[in-house]
Amino acid sequence: MVDSGPQIKYCISDVWLLASIEFSGGKEGATIRDIIGAGDYINHAIFTEKEFEEGLCRLTEGGWIREIGGRFSVSKKFKEQKISYSSPKGRHSTKKLRVGIRELLDVNRGCKYGSKSNKLKYPGFTSKKFTNAIKEYKNSF
Repeated sequence: MVDSGPQIKYCISDVWLLASIEFSGGKEGATIRDIIGAGDYINHAIFTEKEFEEGLCRLTEGGWIREIGGRFSVSKKFKEQKISYSSPKGRHSTKKLRVGIRELLDVNRGCKYGSKSNKLKYPGFTSKKFTNAIKEYKNSF
């Protein structure tokens, strides 16, 4: 485990979110819609608004992700961890990625659904943006 800053307690949904950002980010970074799509691919589910927003807060505070112009990507700190998630055949394995991230973040198994306080608010994140991103993703089928 790498020192992730001042006593941040990560949730299992943070692993899913960070894996989704890594998987969908690329050089340009990922939009909220991109992250939702990658998250659905990885976990066969859609993030709740709370999982998404609070995860952005914790992962940004820990230095694992960054946002530039509304696009999210993993940070240099994350890339330096060199989490290998390719199979022997060269395919990406989201399972290997999630295991590596879970170990990296030292996930608090008791934290499954985010904070009980509802006080984690990501700057510029709104329910409307999140809902629109989900609609946009679902309409892409």
